[in-house]
Amino acid sequence: GINAEYMGVAVELTSDHTPERQDEALRVRQKGGQVRSMLGGPPRVFLGMSGGLCVTRAIGDTNLCPAGVTCDPEVRTETLIDRDKFVLLASDGVWARMSSQKAINIASKHLYDPQKAASEVVAAAKEAWSLMTNVYRDDITALVIMLN
Repeated sequence: GINAEYMGVAVELTSDHTPERQDEALRVRQKGGQVRSMLGGPPRVFLGMSGGLCVTRAIGDTNLCPAGVTCDPEVRTETLIDRDKFVLLASDGVWARMSSQKAINIASKHLYDPQKAASEVVAAAKEAWSLMTNVYRDDITALVIMLN
């Protein structure tokens, strides 16, 4: 998730849970999973020949729990200030194709309509995926929560 402060500056509230993070890759390996890349792509979690997940924490994907994939979140506490306007939560399909700041810039244009803000972020992510490939598009989900 991202918190948008006054003047639309993105403040990252989370860190990606991927096998690229050393602590996440270590946890996966300690649980019996493997981390490897396919065809030069990003590191993925495998359990034997099954898997290929680009994230190490997921809701669903229970077949990879024995490989160390977990739904347990990392929790962090933040104090909100008056300038904080909204929180943008999005799936990895959004973050794979745009920066936090770009997403905040898009969502900030629709501060009085959180559904429209989220829809515009999703549309921009879909467009970015289609420019890269017409064959594959990751899951794309966004939610905007207004704070005031």
